[in-house]
Amino acid sequence: MKKQNKKPQRQNPPMEEVIWQPLSSLPLIAQIIDEGVTDAENQLRLLEEGKEKPHVFDDALVARIKNLHNSKLEFVDIYLEQIERWKKETLTMDQHFELMRLVQQSNRLKVLVTSILALADVIGEKTINKIMAMDDAELGLRFLLGEIK
Repeated sequence: MKKQNKKPQRQNPPMEEVIWQPLSSLPLIAQIIDEGVTDAENQLRLLEEGKEKPHVFDDALVARIKNLHNSKLEFVDIYLEQIERWKKETLTMDQHFELMRLVQQSNRLKVLVTSILALADVIGEKTINKIMAMDDAELGLRFLLGEIK
């Protein structure tokens, strides 16, 4: 009997069950969200600078940026659900206002991460890998048309 060589199917790992946090974790979650916003603002600024020089990126780096920020986008939804769960509890006035602020921060984070992903798509069209894959005529034409700097 002939042995068939089958590559194992690569599957995404099953999504882990979310462990909802008690209200006492509010300061920790607030710090995570706030730092996420700061990091995303910095990343977006860097990518906007890099948009003018997409050839300094390679496909692997763009893929890592996309994977990381797709994961962050999933976490934003978890943060918002956690906040909604906390809102159902008995809150102090300070906790109530902090939750309102965190909803705004989470929504800001979602906008930033979505912008990062869109910018990564634009940069991904002109990475060094894409330039190196062009034949000389196409590369010369794109340079003359100003599409490549």
